[in-house]
Amino acid sequence: MAKAKWVKNEKRWKLRVQINKKDHVFTSRRAGSVGKKECEMKYKEFCEKNIYEADYVRMDKTIDEVWERYLKHCESRYGIDSYPYSDAERAGRLFVLPALSGKRMNKLRLDDFQNIINSATPQKNTKKVLSKKYLSTLRYNINAFTKWAWQNDYMNALKGELYIPKDRPFYGKEVLQPEDICRLFEPSKLFYHSLFCFLALTGMRPGEGLGLQTDDFLGDKVIIRRSVNRKNQITPGKNKNANRIVPLCDKARSLIEDTIARNKAEGLDTKWIFCSITGGPGCQNTMQNQWNKLKKERNLPGTPYSLRGTWISLFKNSLTSQQIKAIVGHSNSMPTFEVYSKALNGEIDTQKMILNSVIDDLLES
Repeated sequence: MAKAKWVKNEKRWKLRVQINKKDHVFTSRRAGSVGKKECEMKYKEFCEKNIYEADYVRMDKTIDEVWERYLKHCESRYGIDSYPYSDAERAGRLFVLPALSGKRMNKLRLDDFQNIINSATPQKNTKKVLSKKYLSTLRYNINAFTKWAWQNDYMNALKGELYIPKDRPFYGKEVLQPEDICRLFEPSKLFYHSLFCFLALTGMRPGEGLGLQTDDFLGDKVIIRRSVNRKNQITPGKNKNANRIVPLCDKARSLIEDTIARNKAEGLDTKWIFCSITGGPGCQNTMQNQWNKLKKERNLPGTPYSLRGTWISLFKNSLTSQQIKAIVGHSNSMPTFEVYSKALNGEIDTQKMILNSVIDDLLES
């Protein structure tokens, strides 16, 4: 229950609350604890006698109860295997609930959540400072929760905005240098070696590469329609920009053709291009294990996802910012997928020339 406060310049007890998005003030001019109790009793009687009684009860719940309901909302809206759900679950489990567990929703204030951001540290290595990007994701999830809680009358609206401390570092993506890329492209018997090379040539996310099927391959381009997540589940992709068309340089096209031929030669009757060893959709864990082996053998930096940053670094001076964002799925430059595909088809030859030029110069040097 909300508590009354003594306002010295007004010489009275005051209790201000927001119920159903309307401000209500309860006061008492009686001194001491008697006046405080009288002020709080006015609020309680108001809640019990008016239509706001249900809201009063809702706002008196603990954050543990409300966060559980919020996760059910995320599951219902996005799905339990979605990024919004997993991000919300992780933010609550690792940061919000450990700090605020047991607190009543009507007592939460902006600084309660700001303190979480200010003091957030990795769970396994408390000496490392979390990056601005990580804290921005945490702030986004806190804002999404408090907005939902306010809309559903579990709490008052927070006054002010959460911020990211200025001293937090920005960790750049670990990318492969030209000499690393040349070592990456040296022949290998690893099953997913062709996938690693393909990711470095296209800027695709690892899950998007695993999600490619033979029908998505159109010669000089591929259409991204799905992704394989870390739970090895087929999803529509990370976000609304994930479904897109990616132009292929000659070497990327040859990699797909060679991989499809290899699958047939090994008796794998499969629609998946970068399939598993049994012909099903590719496996993130197996891919990661093979990358770790290749990384150790050839002294390569980063992760399979770093190959995406490598592609961006390779072409940042040859393609426009808009072209790069569209190819890697960071922008929503066209209103529909159909319109975007027509625009890309008009530029496909020019982009192929640029891609071929950069890759040929790199691998032939």
